[in-house]
Amino acid sequence: MNGKPNWGVYKPGEYADHNIIDSRGSEGTFLTFDPAKFVYDLRLRPGARAIGAGNPAKALPVDITGASRRSPVDVGAYQYAPLN
Repeated sequence: MNGKPNWGVYKPGEYADHNIIDSRGSEGTFLTFDPAKFVYDLRLRPGARAIGAGNPAKALPVDITGASRRSPVDVGAYQYAPLN
């Protein structure tokens, strides 16, 4: 205990302090995330660890688009929906 964070404690897919750790980074979670070009589509990508990992007791009944939350609830602003 030296007061410094221990970044090696958690493994990809583990939940820690309300965070989901994913070794793939944003590419494993969001459809598009490119801060260099200011291009973002923060809907969940298929297979994202955030799908079904939300807390239903804390989730709003609808997501940011007004779509109903389903069970299990997803983490984030968007409820996952497969792309057509």
